[in-house]
Order: sequence, then structure tokens, then C-alpha cells
Amino acid sequence: MLGRELNKRQLAATGDEEPEAPKEPSRKIAKRATLAAGLPSNALKLRESVLFRPVRAIGSVTDSLPFAASKLGHADFLVASVQRGFQVFETEHLRLVYIGPRLNDKILAMTVVGEAVLTTLRSEIVIWNKAVEIGRLKGHTKYPTLLHPVGAAFLVSAAEEEVMVWQFNTIAQGKGGKA
Repeated sequence: MLGRELNKRQLAATGDEEPEAPKEPSRKIAKRATLAAGLPSNALKLRESVLFRPVRAIGSVTDSLPFAASKLGHADFLVASVQRGFQVFETEHLRLVYIGPRLNDKILAMTVVGEAVLTTLRSEIVIWNKAVEIGRLKGHTKYPTLLHPVGAAFLVSAAEEEVMVWQFNTIAQGKGGKA
């Protein structure tokens, strides 16, 4: 500031005038100029914070089916449905661990029990270990839309008014029973 004042005094003493810098247009006029030029307004520009910047966006590749969470030892995993398949992510870095095979039908429900991923396809419940099918549970007459493990002994599946309870020791054999 002092340097500028000194500069003004010297210019006034010599009789020269300081050339004025062009004035900035008012906000209204600047806004009208950007709208007339076809440029996007500042209101439409995306405001982003580093705090809320996603590391990875798995929501852009998954469908409306909720993900299933699992914990094995010290590692946490997420299983997400992708239309006619599923993907398993490690949660610490959201790193893709493996991709399930492409299926003939859309997955209707999904859950995880230990290392096994259980999915429903039409009226069957398919059991996967990593990307390998290890069994199918048949018995529903309608499409099951709910899978839920109960403790370490049972799996409950429901299709509209039909509910079935499966024992985990019979799941390995592919047999089940009605409740």
C-alpha cells in the first residue's frame, strides 16, 4: 500500500496522471455476459470437497439389489449384484477380489454365509464358493426375494407367502425342508 501511495505522489508532482485500470464489470453485467455467451453459470458448476470425493464408485455398476457384507478373519468383504452376475470387493481399499460368472437370469436376492455367496435365480437358490457353483437348492414354487441366515445353523428364504428354512448341513447336499 505504501509503495502505491508513494507512486501516486510522484506522479502528481511530475504532472503525469496514472493510467486507470479498466473497471471490473458489476456482478449482474458479468452474469448477463456469461449467459449471453452460452457459458454455464457458476451455479451449475459442480462444487466438490476432497473430503467427500469417492475412492471408487461401486454404486455406478451395481443394480438396485442391496449389497451383502461379510467378515472373514480380519478382512471385510462386500458382495454386489451386477444384473446377471456378482462381484466381491475387499472393503479396506474397495479392491475387486473376484467376479462371479455371468448368469442366465437376473439375481433376485443375495446373502453371504462364511465364504459362500448365496444367490436366487428364478425359483432356485444357487450356492457359490468364489466363482465356482457348489450347489443348488430347489423347492420354491415362486421366485424367492429374501435370503437371511439365522445363526450358524439355518437359512430362511421367502417368496411372497412361501417361507422355507434350510439347515446348513443340508445345504452342502443341496436338500432343504419346508417350515
